[in-house]
Amino acid sequence: MKTKLISAVLALVLIASCSTNPNVILNPDYENENSKGMLEISKIELTDTATFVHFNVYQNPDPGNSFSIPVKTTLTGGSGKVYNIIGSEGIVVGQQTIPSETGINPFVVIFEPLDKDEKTIDYKEGDKSNDWKIMGIKLYPVKQAKKAIQCTLKGKVINRPSSFRLALFKEGDDPRTVKPIAYIPIKNGKFEYVLNCDYEEMYTLMFPEEIRRGSMATPNFISENEIVDLTFYSLDESYKNKVEGGKLNAEYCNIDNSFDKTFALLEAKRGQLEKEGKAVQPEFAKIYEQARASQNDEERKKLYQELDKLKAAGKYRTPEAQEIENEYKRALQAREDMKLQYAAENHSIAGYIMLIDVLRNAIRFSADSAIIQITELYNNFYAPKYPDHPYTEKMKTLISSAGIKKGGRYIDFEAPDFEGNNVKLSEQIKGKIAVLHFWALWCGPCIQHGKEMIPIYETYKNKGFTVVSIIREGSTTEEMKAAVEKYKFPWLQLVELKDAQLYMKYGIGNAGGGDFLVDRNGVILSKQPTIEEVEKILKERLE
Repeated sequence: MKTKLISAVLALVLIASCSTNPNVILNPDYENENSKGMLEISKIELTDTATFVHFNVYQNPDPGNSFSIPVKTTLTGGSGKVYNIIGSEGIVVGQQTIPSETGINPFVVIFEPLDKDEKTIDYKEGDKSNDWKIMGIKLYPVKQAKKAIQCTLKGKVINRPSSFRLALFKEGDDPRTVKPIAYIPIKNGKFEYVLNCDYEEMYTLMFPEEIRRGSMATPNFISENEIVDLTFYSLDESYKNKVEGGKLNAEYCNIDNSFDKTFALLEAKRGQLEKEGKAVQPEFAKIYEQARASQNDEERKKLYQELDKLKAAGKYRTPEAQEIENEYKRALQAREDMKLQYAAENHSIAGYIMLIDVLRNAIRFSADSAIIQITELYNNFYAPKYPDHPYTEKMKTLISSAGIKKGGRYIDFEAPDFEGNNVKLSEQIKGKIAVLHFWALWCGPCIQHGKEMIPIYETYKNKGFTVVSIIREGSTTEEMKAAVEKYKFPWLQLVELKDAQLYMKYGIGNAGGGDFLVDRNGVILSKQPTIEEVEKILKERLE
């Protein structure tokens, strides 16, 4: 009965729409979405009788794959008014749909007509974290300002029949929280796009399906007033990927390309050992399989602790696998040395990017002598030459984050709470031992660490201990509030939306989170402390 009613309404809507002149928005801009690039709005038609939203779902016809548009799906206008579904074309609302063989699934969902004064709408299938949403959809064309750089991307995609488009990001952006600059369609194995930007910077192209899997291997490129040719192969053959075109790209890629053959050979050797079961020692392999198979959280935790002990005792890799790992590290270090030398001798944007690359790794491995040399190059050459370039501020932040280590001091900041009130960190932790708990909704280990911290917090919160959380997300605080209530985190929660500047200051820019144990004087006692380590220090200092 319900299907017949929707069909009847749809027929009336279609007849009525023929007599009106719809306002059409092609490829509307939006603030953010959480479908990992699977859901796309290609067009919105606004008439007096209905709102036609044209979708594409990008999903491969693999066994078990399906998608649906729930009956409860709504549009919410900027005014707060809710608009319900009244029909559909190419899909049955409320029923699972098997993806087409092409992997591209177009359909139309028809909603009640929008009020004339609506400027934006939110598309929401529900309030759960995994329900698809596209928020802040603009019902007006977004004008593109003229930019200094016009970089034409032309590319080929080889041996990737299930890849239908690419997502464009600035290098360093986290695709889990940052909206792509653009989605670029792939047609007949080719793509083309004109990137307009203000500066020569590093960008990256990613396949949405790889973002969803968390395994990405596409080369970066520098935006220049040139044609840049890119060639992408399948994930297994990513070592064949190419970037050609432009002086800066040639400068940057020359060093990476010189190591491609070395890394490919080592990866092949490593893969062969794994295939033969000779990559890890028997005791480690046995416990690892037990941990993977365990359904008990406490048992699994103990097994992974055992694995950590084996690693610390040198009982992880086999001698053959360890030699490959050593070769890999030597090759990586040789590449770092070449990049640093190039950055010292050539103060171009390509050199600047190499300097940032080397600094990130130096911070990661606490290479203090390299950090000092990089800082001198930055102060003496790059900062004076490029005072207004975004990389100058990025370098300043990275150099500051190098002090976030055991024995260093925490970095103070202000961030909003759920009510939008700015809170200064130092005022919350002054005179206390504190854990700064950075986490995100999609970071399982971060959430687990937070749960394990609750009983310690409750025991010591009135004895001079506190916890402050910084939640990283790409959209709104709505889902964050629900998650905090679900996990029953009892301490202060501060929010960082979209840009992750606080995470960069703490040296965890692309991570889901991290923990820092700080003493009463603001000195960092430990990065990534275990629960046992936190409890031990609190017993020693607060009891």
